[in-house]
Amino acid sequence: MEQIIIPQNHPHHSEIKSLIGILLSIIDADSVYVSSVNNGQQTKTLICLILKKETSEKTDELYGIIKELLEHYPRYICKIFDAERTAYSFRKGNLFFICHCSVRELVYRATPSSPIFNPTVTEIDQVVQKAKKHHIKECEQIHAVSRDLAMFIRNGNHLQAAYILHETIWELYHCASWFLAGISISSKSIIQQQSHISDYSCLLGTLFEIYDEDDANLLQELNSACDAVCQNFDIPISRGIIPNATAKAEFLKQEIKRLFEENMQICKDKFSQPMINNERAGEEPKEPAYEDESIIQILITISDRLLECLKMLNEMFLDNQKENAI
Repeated sequence: MEQIIIPQNHPHHSEIKSLIGILLSIIDADSVYVSSVNNGQQTKTLICLILKKETSEKTDELYGIIKELLEHYPRYICKIFDAERTAYSFRKGNLFFICHCSVRELVYRATPSSPIFNPTVTEIDQVVQKAKKHHIKECEQIHAVSRDLAMFIRNGNHLQAAYILHETIWELYHCASWFLAGISISSKSIIQQQSHISDYSCLLGTLFEIYDEDDANLLQELNSACDAVCQNFDIPISRGIIPNATAKAEFLKQEIKRLFEENMQICKDKFSQPMINNERAGEEPKEPAYEDESIIQILITISDRLLECLKMLNEMFLDNQKENAI
């Protein structure tokens, strides 16, 4: 498959095909997948490009190159992944790739040998179980981070309490990013963590409202506490931020739990249903027979003419039968 194959019923068929064509002229991609993402507020088209194994291109550099291009396509999200990272994520049961990068979303392959993800029902159950184990392990790590929070609050050590809350919130975003966005980022900035995940969850992406004075002050104190503890110096922390930060961390925890369970079910349901567009699982999407409206119109005209000819032949045959009968 070397051509870009977009279903004809896609609402933005021509636009998305053109955009992918431009992206492929810039990015050395081995395969491209198209799906949709709803963050609870709006739905966007997600384009995932998997780089070729032998490419020297770096994802960070590529994002910088296509940033201006994507500003002209606000309804699209473009994600670029390293081939080895993608393969590893599949093996570990990353729900993002299961949901958005299977054979069902495939629209382009550089070569027939380009790897694709096409599990059987049994295999998907095993992969989803790996996802569950990975998630449980991350939740245990988050619990370990926040284990001493109550003790520091009781002892009035607000600096350590604020630091633990900052790290707990950061770990929660890190956990959610892996299965919602396909990859986590290492930045200690909560605002950057929010921005990274906002396309996939509006609630997680707006946990701290940057234009709200109370939220802005809360973030500033949490960040200051993180810097102070990491650099081993003492600063005063407002006692009032602790319950507010605790409430946000608890909300984040519950919402991530809900989103993980929801995405687990989506992945299970997806592979429990038969392929809709292809007769056999693993069969490549077929190019629509006729994409040009003018060709379709010509074929309709030819069909009409053939029907007229058949009608004339049928009438001649009936006339001959009547003459022979006489």
